[in-house]
Formats: sequence, structure tokens, C-alpha cells
Amino acid sequence: MDKRGTDYWSQDGAKHSITDLGCDIPAGSLITPPPSPFHTTHNGTTWVVDVPMVAESRRQERNAKISEAYSPAIQQLTRWIDNNREVPEPLAYYTRQRDAWHAWADALCTLPDQPGFPWPEGEVPWPEQPPRPTPYDATNKG
Repeated sequence: MDKRGTDYWSQDGAKHSITDLGCDIPAGSLITPPPSPFHTTHNGTTWVVDVPMVAESRRQERNAKISEAYSPAIQQLTRWIDNNREVPEPLAYYTRQRDAWHAWADALCTLPDQPGFPWPEGEVPWPEQPPRPTPYDATNKG
């Protein structure tokens, strides 16, 4: 039987393909791919999750959320706060928004301390991101 083009995986998770006529899948190889990029080895029975790799990935996701959402929001709110230091209502409005963003960032930063981290087989309980900063509007009190 011609098996050219057949994919198989070694127990270290590396993917291979048969390219030559007459070749067979090597003994000890697997025909089932790893279920995710985090499953990097096979123990002879099942694919095994590389928990340190998952933890690093979760930290990278968290860091991306901080740099892509938190930092720009805080920069904007800081500008608005600085421009309204002497105006109580807008100052309070912007301070409340800033406090919500700080609380969100704090929750992100403490995720590695939560039970179940890094959640290799499940959903990450990401904290809910606050709404984008909005300018103060005196007609509706923000």
C-alpha cells in the first residue's frame, strides 16, 4: 500500500511525513497528532502537556493585554487627569476610570497566584476588561 503523504508523529511531538514509496510508519510512532502545541511529548499512552510552556504562554498573553490595552488607557486617563486637576467633577470621573483599569491590571498580574494556574486543559479566567476611557461630558455627568 502506498503511504506517501501519510503524516505521523514521533513521541517528542515532531511531525513527519512519508515521502518514499514502500516506506512505512516507523515503530513507536504515533498516527494521532498532539491535541495542542502545548502537548509536546507522548508517554506511551497519551500526549502530555508541557505545563511550564503553558504557564509561559499565559504570562505572554497577560503581558500582551497589559501593553495593548492597559498602557494606552492609562496614558490617556493620565493626560485627562493632569488637564483637569482643578476641576472636581471631571477629575473624579477620570480617577474612577483609572482606578478600574488599575484593578484590572492588578487582577491580571495576580493570575499566576490563582489556584489552577496555568489552566493547561481549560479556559483561563481572564478578568473582565473595563470599557475604553471616555471623555467627561458635563451634560450627562460623564
